[in-house]
Amino acid sequence: MRRPAPENTTDLAQQRYFRASFFGAIPAVLIFLRILWNNGGIFAGSLFSGFYEVQARAFRHANWEIPPGSLGIEAFVIDGKSYEYYGPFPAILRMPLMWLFPGMDGRWTQPFMFLALLLALGAATRLGWQVRQLVQGPEVAVTKTECWWVGMFTFGLGAGSVLLFLGSHAWVYHEAEIWGASLSLCAFAALCEYLTLQKSNRLIWACAFATMAINSRASVGFGPIVATLGIGAASLFAFSREWFGIPAAFANWRRRFGLAVAASIPIFSYMYVNFAKFGSLFVFPSDKQIFSGIGVYRREMLAQNNNSLFGFKFFATAARQYLRPDALSFRSLVPFVDFPRTASVLGDSVLFDTIEPTSSVPSSMPVLFVLSIIGLVVLVRGKQLLPVRGIAIGALAGAWTVVPYSYIGQRYMSDFVAPLVVLGSVGLATGVRFANRSQARRRWSTATLASGVGFAVFVNSALAWSYHFETELQPEGAVTSFVEQQYYWHETFPGGDPPYVKTGAALPYPPLKRGTTFVVGDCEAVYWSQGNTWPQSSKWYALARSEASGQYDLRLRFAFDDTVKVHPVVVRGEAGSIQAIAVQVRKQTIRFGFYSEPNREFHAGRETGRDKLGYLWGRPLRYDPEETYAVQVVMDPNNGKISVVLDGYPGFVFFDYGLTTPQLAHYVVPAAKVSIGENTVGAPMSKKFNGALRIRTQNRPGICDSLLPE
Repeated sequence: MRRPAPENTTDLAQQRYFRASFFGAIPAVLIFLRILWNNGGIFAGSLFSGFYEVQARAFRHANWEIPPGSLGIEAFVIDGKSYEYYGPFPAILRMPLMWLFPGMDGRWTQPFMFLALLLALGAATRLGWQVRQLVQGPEVAVTKTECWWVGMFTFGLGAGSVLLFLGSHAWVYHEAEIWGASLSLCAFAALCEYLTLQKSNRLIWACAFATMAINSRASVGFGPIVATLGIGAASLFAFSREWFGIPAAFANWRRRFGLAVAASIPIFSYMYVNFAKFGSLFVFPSDKQIFSGIGVYRREMLAQNNNSLFGFKFFATAARQYLRPDALSFRSLVPFVDFPRTASVLGDSVLFDTIEPTSSVPSSMPVLFVLSIIGLVVLVRGKQLLPVRGIAIGALAGAWTVVPYSYIGQRYMSDFVAPLVVLGSVGLATGVRFANRSQARRRWSTATLASGVGFAVFVNSALAWSYHFETELQPEGAVTSFVEQQYYWHETFPGGDPPYVKTGAALPYPPLKRGTTFVVGDCEAVYWSQGNTWPQSSKWYALARSEASGQYDLRLRFAFDDTVKVHPVVVRGEAGSIQAIAVQVRKQTIRFGFYSEPNREFHAGRETGRDKLGYLWGRPLRYDPEETYAVQVVMDPNNGKISVVLDGYPGFVFFDYGLTTPQLAHYVVPAAKVSIGENTVGAPMSKKFNGALRIRTQNRPGICDSLLPE
């Protein structure tokens, strides 16, 4: 049975507008799914994807407190109790799913990110339609040119903005961002419909979405609240009602009371959550996070900023980075586009917490940025779009709350999505009206828009793809495969000598320019530079190692002996400078430990987790005494990497947040003497490994042939 035909031209125009947006959303959704799939599938998890499940389990017991240690260094400790600082809304969404699918903990981040993207695209479409009616009038037909523009706008939002970048990792950090952007857009769309359609249920929806937004990501969630309060305040006076385009029907106390309630519910809900966890109404106590107490750079930064991660002294540097027009770098290796150099800090005494490789709004989202500038000019000068003014002010207010923050990162540009969509919708409708005036305008303006959208999609796809492999939190193996593929494709096209390759006897510090590949000696090891981030936390990632660079590939079979507690695996150095990986074998479990005599001055006066013999131990692992295991031990004197991997599973990884990056990089000291399975230097362990041990032969790394062609 066919749907009944629309009764008027407005319904026809709306259907055509929504259909154009839908067809623009399809390729954007497919590209977003492909980026998500890069993480290992739509239901893939990660080390940072289970935070909301921890909070959801606490909610089952009507409690904000989470188990100690469940979030590691991310938890906040208040009066001996641990809390999560993320908003509760995404955790509430997980509660029924955790009951229905108990084995899926940590695997809902990407499905919810996908859902949030769909909400964002739908909200942008509804908002765009309301703006379009204000610009062109409800009876004006939607032309073919407008269909192309609307479709490209939606496509550009979904695949040519920071929303696509957020799919680069299955992290709650990114999920919180996309929920905040999406739900705030939903709130703005509902608020715009409330002003134009004057239906009370739209205000209820605006309040609900604003409550969800601020309890997902507080900074951007304040935007709809500011807009609602501003509209309510403007309705009190005739001149402000006229400037904001507020209908005369709003000049009564019932409407004003409704706006006040709609703004109060989300803000009071946020205040309650913050007070219940941290004892403060608005700002979380930065110095109470576990990482703040152990991170050497974080401690220094907080000491200079009154124990806060926020401050107006960060504003200038962050604003310049987010708005600079040249925040991209171009390379001859796929994907050809990368982040620019790390932002330089304005102010001699200003210490940031973190500055990640970050692009900018104009560079990575040029179409949305240009349309937003057009929309801003039209809103300031025009009169037919007056109802959008209050919404635009709220969207801008929500975006700029992230700028006085001591952390600059690509993901935080998601806070700018709401004003880009609100103002960009105005620019879009204005541009369509301009293009429809002549055939020549339609052609060149549509071609220009298509080119800009194509460039934005390419840039954000490249940044998302690169960040997936090149972020500091990614293990070395993922970086290795990515760089190997880059040089493989370069050898195929365009060919020639491999670019960005340096050689030398030792790694230079600080690391060279981002993307530099460094070959040590006669390909004893190959490293890749992340660049020089702030603080000096960047590092050399190993792409390939050999025994000469501290990598030992072994085959081990473990045997239990209740008279011997610790067995040697790899022992480097002489008495006084011994560094060793040992294993403790019990009846059912083993655990690897690291022993170090040098660098003791690094740990003076603080707790390091070492036992009375001086060992740091990994977690227990089950083993079968009849099975032989592949064990890779790394003690790299070039970049300080210390790890043990058992059949692909990390059994021990050394990292000390109390050490600076240079200290970590040089933590492993060079050693002329290396013993495998034997202890001849008097280390606190048995004389010999109690089991079967065999050294695996190492071949010349394959990447050496690509980097050092004959």
